[in-house]
Amino acid sequence: MKFWLKIFTIFIYFISIQINAQDLNRRNLILNFKTEKKTSFVINGIPYLPSDSVKMDKELSKISPSKISNIVAVKKNGENYSLRSDFIVINSATQLPKKLIRKKFKEIKAKFKDKYINRSQSILSNAKDPILIINGETINPTESKVTLKKLSKSEIAYIYYSKEVVKVKENSNYENGSVIIWTKGKLH
Repeated sequence: MKFWLKIFTIFIYFISIQINAQDLNRRNLILNFKTEKKTSFVINGIPYLPSDSVKMDKELSKISPSKISNIVAVKKNGENYSLRSDFIVINSATQLPKKLIRKKFKEIKAKFKDKYINRSQSILSNAKDPILIINGETINPTESKVTLKKLSKSEIAYIYYSKEVVKVKENSNYENGSVIIWTKGKLH
């Protein structure tokens, strides 16, 4: 069981680790995602044009690869005429406004519906809960709901939910997405 949780954590951070080995910069991201040279970027909601490459690389150097929530490349592939160029969106853990944390925390808590009796119980075959990752550590699915109940909104600095399916053998929870939370003490 713990083996598969470690595999999942490695998978989530695979892109981060791969990019970290080559430095997190515009050129390496374009190469890794095979996007066009004039790719635009959006980093934590802030757009960067290809002409902003020096400014963007400076911003990327401030991001710890372990705190990257997701990286998505959108390619026009000649099919989407509304896109002028490919673009890459990067979201990393940053301090979110309290109001947004309260809203997201309420939405995310509602996603944890599975009922477990204790930690030693095996994962439900029809599990609906996403995987919970707090401060880079994967929480045992049988403890996720309890852990969220114990977590205070005032402790949370960053919270993110991804619907992406992560298929890992023997654990259907991975098909339900993931929740990433960073607490104030661990984010900075």
